[in-house]
Amino acid sequence: MREWLLSAYRLQPDKRFLRAVAIIHGFLSGQKTEAAVSKFTGNQWTISYKGVTVGTLPEYSDFPDCMKLLEDWTRAVSQKHPMKLSPTISDKDKVEIENHLHWFIVPYATIAVDLVDKLWNKGKRDPALLICATRTLAQISMQTLDRLEIADIVPAKALAFLAVTRVLTQDSMTREEVLLSKVMGYSKHAEALAGSLDPDDAVRLYAVRDDKKLARRALGEEGTEEAKYLYLLRLAQEKRPKHMRQWLDKVYPDSDLSLPLIKAQLDLKTFSSNTSLPRVLPRLVILSLAQDAGLLPSLEKLKKSPKEIISSPEELATILATVYVPDSTLYDNFETGLKALGATCPGPFLDSELYQAYYQGYFFSALYIQGLHYLDSLSSSEAAKRFAETLGDSPKGIAADFQTFYRNLAQSKAGRGNLASLERNLQSLTHFGAPPMMRILTEQLKYFQYGDPGVLRTSKFIVSRMDSRPTHRRRLLYLAGKHLLDLKMTETLCEKLEEVAPYENQDIVIWHAGLTGRQDLLLKLLRSGSLKPDSQVKVVQKLEDKEGIAKDFIKKEYQRLITEDPDSWPVRNAYRKYLKKIGEHETAILTLQDWLSRKVATGGLEHIFAQNAIADAYYEEGQYEKAWETIQPVVSSYQAWSMHLAAQVLEKLERHEDALNMAKALIHRYPDNISSRILLAELNWNQGAYDEAAKAFKNTPQPLSIEDWQFKIGPKFYELFSKRTKEETMAAFLELKKHGFKHFSLSRLAFPFHKAGNHELAFEMASRLQGRGMTQLIFLLSSYRYLKAMKGKEQALNWLRAKIPPKFLNPASIMIYRQKEYDLLWDLIQEPEKGSHPDFVWLMRAASSLKQ
Repeated sequence: MREWLLSAYRLQPDKRFLRAVAIIHGFLSGQKTEAAVSKFTGNQWTISYKGVTVGTLPEYSDFPDCMKLLEDWTRAVSQKHPMKLSPTISDKDKVEIENHLHWFIVPYATIAVDLVDKLWNKGKRDPALLICATRTLAQISMQTLDRLEIADIVPAKALAFLAVTRVLTQDSMTREEVLLSKVMGYSKHAEALAGSLDPDDAVRLYAVRDDKKLARRALGEEGTEEAKYLYLLRLAQEKRPKHMRQWLDKVYPDSDLSLPLIKAQLDLKTFSSNTSLPRVLPRLVILSLAQDAGLLPSLEKLKKSPKEIISSPEELATILATVYVPDSTLYDNFETGLKALGATCPGPFLDSELYQAYYQGYFFSALYIQGLHYLDSLSSSEAAKRFAETLGDSPKGIAADFQTFYRNLAQSKAGRGNLASLERNLQSLTHFGAPPMMRILTEQLKYFQYGDPGVLRTSKFIVSRMDSRPTHRRRLLYLAGKHLLDLKMTETLCEKLEEVAPYENQDIVIWHAGLTGRQDLLLKLLRSGSLKPDSQVKVVQKLEDKEGIAKDFIKKEYQRLITEDPDSWPVRNAYRKYLKKIGEHETAILTLQDWLSRKVATGGLEHIFAQNAIADAYYEEGQYEKAWETIQPVVSSYQAWSMHLAAQVLEKLERHEDALNMAKALIHRYPDNISSRILLAELNWNQGAYDEAAKAFKNTPQPLSIEDWQFKIGPKFYELFSKRTKEETMAAFLELKKHGFKHFSLSRLAFPFHKAGNHELAFEMASRLQGRGMTQLIFLLSSYRYLKAMKGKEQALNWLRAKIPPKFLNPASIMIYRQKEYDLLWDLIQEPEKGSHPDFVWLMRAASSLKQ
């Protein structure tokens, strides 16, 4: 059983290496490529190609394992299809290629590899060409934007030629291996291998994260374009938007339209970068495509003075038409450019498949980032709908997949989606990798009930499309812990992820230490000096509630982190949450005001969040006038927390109508936000408008789940009515029942009262609920439990006997067993032989005896 489960969720080997197997064979043999095949036998993967065994890989392979397989495969194929290399190119050709390689950034890198292709296709089989091609492909891989995992061919080709070049030229290509292993997520290997490079090598400094030295290297007299761009990537990886903007202004003042520079900015994943850059990026992709296809002036020409840029009115018209193309025709223009580009890339190194994938990665990543920004960050169904309308209608391919994918999400956001269409969409995504599939699962969860086997079915399908690359290991780890509820698998994946990329997954290491109660490890991590600032915050948060950790220790740690990085919003926000938890609201206000006074440039909504947090602290202290004075200036941002807080404060100021209008505006802006509906219900409950309170939960985009009622609505209902009369509570409860909400959902409102000792009210609520057929027993047993707590077992048992007809007694045994009311198997069902299936009652009695 265990082996079957593991096989159902076993990750295939990293598909980028499997594609490299086919590329190597195709390049050396000249034959058409096929897909490599992997089969798990024993405890390893056997890889084969066209019926020939390529080699084996561990279940969770690392970069060196896969490179050894590719190099061994290269040797085997080259024996059957030998390639004779000899120095044949001129010094002039070498200098021209090197000049372009020096500039590092695409399109200079692609110009370099295009020159290599032309010489190779003239019959020049020079080892230097292989080396230059591999260098260039590694550079292009570093600069590829691929949020949907549709451009795997780019790193796959770089891997293939890394293996070929090593075997055929004996060049170690260490720098290229470091870059590739880093960009592909195998950062631990990249860091270890970088140690063999020169201490001042920019690639080494990048891989080992020596940012200060890398910046000095980039700005020094011998600073290279490679060093400058690698430092830019480091700023993105460390989420430093202010420093990135300064670096761009200083190092790239005239290159803001470069695709690789926009890629680095999007890697920040900030609100502002996701707002503006994806909107312009598709047009820049089309512009760059037109340049590469020879339809517009080249990059070199565009860098000259304005008078020399445009050579004719027709050229100007073409540029303007490209930049100002309507949204609805973006994809058509993109496809036109792709076709034109394909004719210019004969290969074998930069062929049309690779170059088109490079541009497709940028184009569709921009749409993906922009679309999810509307859905998730802005949480605007109207913005998502408008964006969906601009996507056009493509009959097939990546564009068709993306259109269906996004329209289903937009419809779900607007309340017109359904589970069946989301499941069909998931099955139809033949071109995409894991990220969009995981986003569909997130949307599906809004429709699933807790424990729905559909979650497992969807999870298993997604895993079947994944592989063992580090990012996929992380995604399976999430599925294993959250939905499969398999802690053994989760812990294994934690270990396998840490083996290949510990620095990028520090949050997983910290989470695992917290899960297993390793307080000593958490303290060791905090003192190690190896953690990123946001990771240090996570450690302190994990320690907040640990036994033996003093409040003063936690406060001092937060204050230390603030001293080390006073501009960090995540540190301040974590500290204010802790101060709120321990009731020190005044200190929270002071630390937030100090952060605002620093006027930190964040590129997101952090300043609004800070205002919200200050208003929240005033609210908690009962200073409602100050809370309103603080929150009022940011309400116009339509940020959800701002509006929510404003409504709460207005209610405390007895401006009931204004509070209601604010809550209604919040629901209109965020219709799928359950918290906004609870707020509107709360305001109406406060005023005794129980009918209006019930209506707040109607017409939701997705049906309210059992979890919503149990963990969100139930606690708020109890909080409000625990201090009110029985009559008021029942009036509000019966109004919800009157509006037709499921009785299973409403039963979740009774339990908090029972838990708090108000058994009478819990019984009064539960006994008003009903189910059909055998499900009625669930409500009866809950009511019995509450009545027993209130009046004793004998009276409760008499009440239950009167409610259950004799023919239902024996079938009731399964419900009784599940509800753990084991005594009823004897006291309620006294003579099972007089009913049907008495053997089952005895089985339940035996099982309950074992349980006890």
